Amino acid sequence: MPYESLPVVHAVKGVLARSGNPDEAITGVLEAIGDSMGWLVGGFWVPEGHDGSLRARCVWAARIHKRTGFADETRRMLLRPGTGLPGQVWTARAPVWIEDVGEDPHFIRATAVRTEGLHAAVAFPVRHEGRMLGVLEFFTDVLRAPVDALLPVFDAIGREIGAFIVRQHGWSPAPPADGERG
Repeated sequence: MPYESLPVVHAVKGVLARSGNPDEAITGVLEAIGDSMGWLVGGFWVPEGHDGSLRARCVWAARIHKRTGFADETRRMLLRPGTGLPGQVWTARAPVWIEDVGEDPHFIRATAVRTEGLHAAVAFPVRHEGRMLGVLEFFTDVLRAPVDALLPVFDAIGREIGAFIVRQHGWSPAPPADGERG
């Protein structure tokens, strides 16, 4: 079965087709992915400023996830490329899946995730024509080992969102890295 035909990819495409502005679209995408895949908190990180630091442009939390401290902390953060989960994905240009972020010594929001009982996390790039536009990240309250079969699904979702952003809303992608084709 092609990844583009999976229900979560269809849900993302549906949200993007119905949305009028980029922030509503991305928040809807976070919710669609979270609801269909069992994630409780999600965020969309984009570059901001001249140094390429990342800020959470949109943050979503499931209705069943009553706590908001982690989401609030996420909204306040500014991460340099390579720092934190979104910064690692931005620099590596590849997904990162952590089975238990509360136990990861490099995860900078570990106290907040432990307080809220969050464990597994996944983050993946949003790109268009090879250029990075942002990073989507998700968290849940159970331990989840990485599922390699989902990585192409996340890639398909990241490409779909990237095409939407450029086509519908004119967000400008980051310049290509050295040696990268546009």
